[in-house]
Amino acid sequence: MIYILILINISLLVIGQLFWKYGITQTGFQLTFENIIKILMNKYIIFGMIAYVIATFIWLYVLSKRDVSSVYPLQSLCYLVMLIAGILIFKETVTMNRWIGVLLIVAGAFLVNKG
Repeated sequence: MIYILILINISLLVIGQLFWKYGITQTGFQLTFENIIKILMNKYIIFGMIAYVIATFIWLYVLSKRDVSSVYPLQSLCYLVMLIAGILIFKETVTMNRWIGVLLIVAGAFLVNKG
């Protein structure tokens, strides 16, 4: 059950980031009062914030049930999922170095969790 909650948490974090990316590409990012209000009122930015709030409560529950040193490394799966989402949704180009780096992070997370 905890691992399912961690996967839901990871999914919500990725969804939140995707909403934020989409929202900020619509509004642009400039540090003016008007633009900050526009960013905060963007529905995609708001959806991303909601996803993060839900993910935080799930994460708090997970932390109440397991050691942070065992569950936190699993959140590095966000890197892999986000890399794939960047390719599929935003048509981003990912270099071999980035693939290798993310795979090393994920492999390290699994090694830490097995130990």
